[in-house]
Amino acid sequence: MKKILATLLAASLLISLAACGGGSSSSSGSGGQESSVADNGSESSSESSTGGRWDALQATEESFTLYADLHESQPTINTEPTEETPVVKVVGQQIADAWLEDKPNVTVEWTRNKIMGGHEAFIEWMTLQLNADTAPDFIFAWGATFADKGWYLDLDEVIQSPNYYEPGNACWKDMYPDYMWNDAMNVDANGHVVAIPHSVYPGPPTVYFYNKTIFNEIGIEPTTDWHEFEKNMEKVREAGYYAMAMGNLGRGSWDEQFSLGPYYAWHNRDQWDVDGDGNMTVRESTRALYNGYFYIETNPAIWEMFVLQKDKYIANLDTQGADAAQLWQDGQLAIKHDGIWGFPTENSNTGRAFDFGMMPPPVVQNSDYVDPVEFTESGPYQPQAMESFTIMKAEIQDRPSYKEDYSVDFLKYVHATENLSMLMEERQGNGIGATKTCAVPQILQDWISKSFPMKPNCSVPGASTTDGTAKINKLMEQWQLDMIDDDTFRAEYDRMLYEDLKLYMEQQQVETDDTWEEYVPASAK
Repeated sequence: MKKILATLLAASLLISLAACGGGSSSSSGSGGQESSVADNGSESSSESSTGGRWDALQATEESFTLYADLHESQPTINTEPTEETPVVKVVGQQIADAWLEDKPNVTVEWTRNKIMGGHEAFIEWMTLQLNADTAPDFIFAWGATFADKGWYLDLDEVIQSPNYYEPGNACWKDMYPDYMWNDAMNVDANGHVVAIPHSVYPGPPTVYFYNKTIFNEIGIEPTTDWHEFEKNMEKVREAGYYAMAMGNLGRGSWDEQFSLGPYYAWHNRDQWDVDGDGNMTVRESTRALYNGYFYIETNPAIWEMFVLQKDKYIANLDTQGADAAQLWQDGQLAIKHDGIWGFPTENSNTGRAFDFGMMPPPVVQNSDYVDPVEFTESGPYQPQAMESFTIMKAEIQDRPSYKEDYSVDFLKYVHATENLSMLMEERQGNGIGATKTCAVPQILQDWISKSFPMKPNCSVPGASTTDGTAKINKLMEQWQLDMIDDDTFRAEYDRMLYEDLKLYMEQQQVETDDTWEEYVPASAK
C-alpha cells in the first residue's frame, strides 16, 4: 500500500510537475468498514483564510445540502453485500462524515439517479435536474465534454489555491502530473480547466481479457502487434471457437481512441502540435480540423485507420448477434474486449471454468502512417484521466455562491492522499488515483508492472458535438455493413465533419488567430 504512483510510473517517463503560482441517501452513518480518514482540521474554516476566495470557505450559518456525485467512488446504499449489490462501497461515506464533523449546518446527499446511457440521455437528464433544482453541485460527466453548455465553474483559479488537507501543499495543481492539465477530459476548447482529475487508467483504458485454455490449446501467445493478433484470431476461428467480442463500434470506438487513433495522429504531430509539448489540447485538435489536417480527403492515414476497423468488425460479426457474455462463461470465446473498469467484476467471476489473462490492446507497428511504437519497461506511460469532476456554477442552479466553495473544499478533502488511496483500494482495480502520491491498489500491483505501449497524448479528431457524433456513427454503420460504397462514405464523412466543426466553433465561441486557415473539403463546397 505504501508504494506510490509516482514511483511506479517513473520508468514510464512521467514528466515532473512544474510549480504553481500563487433520489439519494443523506450523509448519516458510516457503514461497517474500519478506515483511517485524513485529518479534518480547522484549516478549512473562514477564520484560517490566507486571503483569496479559494483559500477558505465563505462563512455561513445557513443550513444547506451539498448534492454530490462521486461516480465510481460513490458509496452504495447498503453497507453489506446483497445479491443485487454484491460489491459495497463505504469509504466515500466515511470521508463525507469526517468532512462534515465541523460543519453542523451542512449535509451531503448522493446523486443516485444519474443517467449515463450516452450523451443525449445525459443532457436530457441534466436538463430535468436543473429545472427541478436537484442537479449535483459537482459531478462526473465525461469531464469537459459539456463545457459548451455553460454549466461548469472555471477552475483556473481553483487549482492555483492550496489544498490545505495535503500537508505542505502550496498549490492544488502541483498534486497532479503536468500532462493532466492538457487532457481533453479536464480542459475546454479555449484552454480553461473545468474538471478536477480523480482517477487515471492503470495502463490502456481498455483491456483484452483472454481465455488461457483456448490460447494454450491453439498454441498462441498474447501479442502487441495488430496484424499478428488478427492472424491469431483467424487460428481461433479455424479451431471452432469465437474469436472476440467487440467493444464499442463506430466513430470514437475504443480501437480508435486507444490503440489506433493516437498513433495515427502522432504521425502528423508537426501539423497540430502548436506548442511543441507533444500533448494535443482541445484547442489544438479544433485547429487541426479547421486547417484540414484530418479529413479523409487530405490525410490517407485516416482512411487506413477506418479500413482496419472495418476489417476487424466484419471478421467478428459472428459475435455481434450472439450472447457474448454467455459464450465467454462457456469457454467458447477467446477474447473479451472490455474497459479496465470491468476487471473487478471479471476477477470475482465464479461462473467460468477457465483461467483468464489480460493484455493491452495491440497496436499497428508496420504502417507508413504510424511511427515506431515504443514500450515502457514497466508501468503505463502518462496514464489517461479516467474520471474528473466538474463543479456546477451556482447561478445555473440559482444557488448561493458559497456552495461552489464547499464543493471545492469537499473535493480537496477527497483528494488528500490518504482519502484518495482508500477510495481506490476499495474499488479493487477499477482505476488508480490521479494524484502523484496516491497508493496503487494491491490488486493492480502485478498488472501495472507490465510493459505497455507508450500511447501518445493525442487522438484523431472526430465530431465535436453530440449530434455530429451520432450522425457520423450512423454513416459508419452503413459503410461497415456495405449499405454505402467507399466513395460515398469518404465524401459524406468529410462533409459531416466540416459542418459539425463549424457549428461547434460557433457554439463555443472559439477564438482564432493567424495560424488558423480554414480548409473546406470538396464535398462541403
